[in-house]
Amino acid sequence: MSDGGTSGSSPERPPADDANDDGYEVNVGETVGAMALSAWAVLTNLFLIVAILRSEHRRKVSFNLHVCNLCLVGLLLAGLVLPLYIDFCLHGHWRHGDQLCRIWLMADMVVGVASVLVVFSAVFDRFVHFSCPGSVEGGCKFVLSAILILLPWAVACGLVLPLYMHGETGEGVGLFHDRGDKSKHEVITYEVHKGGRSGIENGNVRIRSENGESDAGSGNDIYEDKGYCYLHLRPPHALTMELAGYAVPALAAVGLLVATSLTWCVRRQELRELDYSVEREHKGWQVITSWLVCVAVVGMWFPFSALHVLTFLVDRSWPEHWMTIAVWLAYANAGVNPLLWLVMPRLRQSVCSLLCCCFCCCACCCQCCRDKRTAYRNRHRDYIEDKEAGTAMIEFRGR
Repeated sequence: MSDGGTSGSSPERPPADDANDDGYEVNVGETVGAMALSAWAVLTNLFLIVAILRSEHRRKVSFNLHVCNLCLVGLLLAGLVLPLYIDFCLHGHWRHGDQLCRIWLMADMVVGVASVLVVFSAVFDRFVHFSCPGSVEGGCKFVLSAILILLPWAVACGLVLPLYMHGETGEGVGLFHDRGDKSKHEVITYEVHKGGRSGIENGNVRIRSENGESDAGSGNDIYEDKGYCYLHLRPPHALTMELAGYAVPALAAVGLLVATSLTWCVRRQELRELDYSVEREHKGWQVITSWLVCVAVVGMWFPFSALHVLTFLVDRSWPEHWMTIAVWLAYANAGVNPLLWLVMPRLRQSVCSLLCCCFCCCACCCQCCRDKRTAYRNRHRDYIEDKEAGTAMIEFRGR
């Protein structure tokens, strides 16, 4: 977002229970939500990847590799983007360098573009297998799968990096620094401008000197610039980013998914009769889950993309809570996708098998620990009994 709207001001310093050591306000709700979403996304996406790759049959099905590819998108979001956002929420300002800020914003945009492109690749893979099943056997299938898995990342990086490097204005990135001696002053107003893909705040703090409160602009006021990091692109680059990175691949994925569904309905019986050694999966469930995941990815990223585009078309900023909801809805997609993939019975079986394996391992470890503790207690008891018996024998002999 190019610039955000003013969210208001507070006449005094935030309460102690809502502020960190630096005196900046801490958004407890967003911090807890970001931690929970990050932990959930890492756990579910990683668990689904392991459940697929540990089965030789599952990892030979090209569609399952696209599932792992989308899970990788969720892992990058939860492991790279959200931790820095959590750090911002805890400290109330961006306290890292300009370069890390830019890398973080580019990683955020790459994840958003890659999520839509991975869905398009998965749908295209099913369309080719349904329409030309004989042409994707043997080595051709592995070549096609490798291209479709790497293509989303190559396109996302090739689109995001040049547009950000040439389109970034520099106004959205700023380091934290002080103007004046903060120890001799107190905060009297706190004005915040919030916006951007990652919801990072940009603001300043007006400080009152010890001599008393003074009006804005007088010599007694000292201003402290606050560290901030948010997306700020020139209008042509921002519109190109949203159109080429979201709108076009989203529409292409939905259109191709309609064609794939029609192909499945027409050639359903023929495809069921074909005997594939590795691709013999329930293709109807693949179509259903493709619809669910496609609608989830496109729908959950749509509010932010729409607000971002309308910002430049109508030349206005939106309320803070609108952008906050849009950003969190897009981030939540990383935790929703693993649950949608479990609609497929085969993947659900793999996950259940891995859960049973983990449970059995934990049970065996617990049983082993219990056996070791029991054996140790028995040896200790035998040692005490032998020691007491030896002491009694010595006393008897002495008599």
